[in-house]
Amino acid sequence: MRSTCEFCKQDFSNIYILKKHQNTAKYCLNIQQKSNTSYKCKGCNNTLSTKNRLKTHEEKCVVLLKSTYNEEIKRRDNELINIKEGYEMKLNLSKKKHNEEIKRRDNELINIKEGYEMKLNLSKKKHSEEIVKLEQKYLLQIEKLQDRIQELATRAIEKPTQQVVKTTNNTTNNVLNLTPLNLDKEDFKTKIESEYNLQYLLKGKRGVAEFTREKLLLDESGKSRYVCVDPARHIFKYVDENGETRRDVKASKLTSKVAPDIVDKAGKIVVEERNNKENYKQTVDQITDIYFGIKELKDNPDKLGVELSKLTCD
Repeated sequence: MRSTCEFCKQDFSNIYILKKHQNTAKYCLNIQQKSNTSYKCKGCNNTLSTKNRLKTHEEKCVVLLKSTYNEEIKRRDNELINIKEGYEMKLNLSKKKHNEEIKRRDNELINIKEGYEMKLNLSKKKHSEEIVKLEQKYLLQIEKLQDRIQELATRAIEKPTQQVVKTTNNTTNNVLNLTPLNLDKEDFKTKIESEYNLQYLLKGKRGVAEFTREKLLLDESGKSRYVCVDPARHIFKYVDENGETRRDVKASKLTSKVAPDIVDKAGKIVVEERNNKENYKQTVDQITDIYFGIKELKDNPDKLGVELSKLTCD
């Protein structure tokens, strides 16, 4: 059904075209004294006459689609950043917690290790003390057995000579008359440093034995503190501070106490003689040879025992 515009009197084939004409035709709008209503695209700023055209245009507008795409990308990037920061925060917290757990475990292991080491050291100390006690116990038993063997051997002789009886009696008297001597606590170093001299050194090992006998094994009144009871086997005896008779086979205990300090002092005497320009080279060389002979006492204590047995046996 044809329709006529009431403003500009123009005919149209139907009412829909008429409505569009009245809303868009400029000359008709001017007659109606209305402005041209238009719709602007947010992307490219193009104007469209109707909302439907604007909508259709915006669905295909490159500028708007690109802007929307960029905004979506930016939004997704921000989401990814937030997710990443969240995971990093969780990771850092997990690392911190893990490191604290490792540190705690390490401290536990250190404490356990220290505890076992302490127990081990205590066990070693206790074990060492027990070994020392056993050694002392067995040494004492061995000493008593050796004395018993010697006593039985003496009794087993059917016809002892007068000289043997005399020696046994003298040995027994000498042991009974000994002044106490504690080889474990005795300090001979001061006397060695002050009284061992060149005259003793020139006599070699014999001089060491004489010095030991005269300066270290006699008390202030001249009584012996150490005596040889078996010259053949170089067995010596002394009485400790508790009155117990002790054995020193081959003078090994005594030698270990006096030999290192005497060798050191002998070395100092040799150096002094070498620095003395008045000495002839032959004499200095002779003293040096004697010193090396004395030095052997550190590794061969038996040699001092041999010399001492000659001096301490009646």
